[in-house]
Amino acid sequence: KVLFTLDDGYLDNYTIAYPIFKRHQVPFTVYLTTNFADHKAILWWYSLERLILGHDEIVLSDGAKYSCLNAKQHREAFKHIRQRILDLNQSNLEEELNALFSNYQIDWLSDVRSLAMDWDDVIELNKDDLATIGGHTLGHPVISQLSDEQLYDEIVLSNQIITQRINSPVEHFAYPYGRKQHASHREFDLITSLGLKTAVTTRKGNIFPEHSQYLSCLPRRMLEEKYAYYKMIKPSKVRIATD
Repeated sequence: KVLFTLDDGYLDNYTIAYPIFKRHQVPFTVYLTTNFADHKAILWWYSLERLILGHDEIVLSDGAKYSCLNAKQHREAFKHIRQRILDLNQSNLEEELNALFSNYQIDWLSDVRSLAMDWDDVIELNKDDLATIGGHTLGHPVISQLSDEQLYDEIVLSNQIITQRINSPVEHFAYPYGRKQHASHREFDLITSLGLKTAVTTRKGNIFPEHSQYLSCLPRRMLEEKYAYYKMIKPSKVRIATD
């Protein structure tokens, strides 16, 4: 068995993926970041990609320099600068980004306006029994960096907004980024205390019966364009995200 999950709330979930799921009658879940549907999320990864592809060298405000002359350097620059961004103050991200990239003029909201679903799309999607709308925070921050109060608000307020918009309860959740350093016991305990049925990480693994005791920290496998078929069906050992 397989369950397809899609994170964030991109427009292609509705325009491309949904018709395929509908044609084959395959259920799926969209974990929605509410700032995507409100068109105020910062999709910095696209801005960073364009910046790297459009320059021979990236110079950050602190003087750090990254060469961008070939594909290998593109990947290395993206990896290192991505980590710099993940380490920024998530509660004031746009200001932090502007300070880090002060040498460049970047419209941080340009991508969300063209690439994200709006609420009409989400509502229409939710009308189909094949679709489940789950929560994915307000603004897709690195939640491990948030205070307990900020973490609570990111999850609870987001779920409340979705519930009000689609007139259906939110019962499932996906952690933004979702690796071990991004979500752990504090986050898992909060999800359990809120009474949500499941929450998924991005830690790689298949689902086994043992995971019935760890429904707040389920592993997933990312399907990419070059993902080998045998990897998708090949069994792997039990992976509990609390390890």
